[in-house]
Amino acid sequence: MSDVGAGRPTHPDVALLLAVRLRSRGTADAVEATWHELGADPRTGAGPALRAAAGLGQVRARGEESRWSLTPAGEAEL
Repeated sequence: MSDVGAGRPTHPDVALLLAVRLRSRGTADAVEATWHELGADPRTGAGPALRAAAGLGQVRARGEESRWSLTPAGEAEL
């Protein structure tokens, strides 16, 4: 788990916000736009953060990666 940048949220933190956005708006474009709106590192995309958060159990992922249904999970419930 690494910082996205100085003073910026960590990948899992951003991934949780992306999961909420994905659940409410549901498009890959909206998720990528949110990634950048949150000040995340422009050299990376949302995918790696979402995979990391899923691996840590912070989000539940169902379906194929390009069509994941993501929701906060475990202690990360919002």
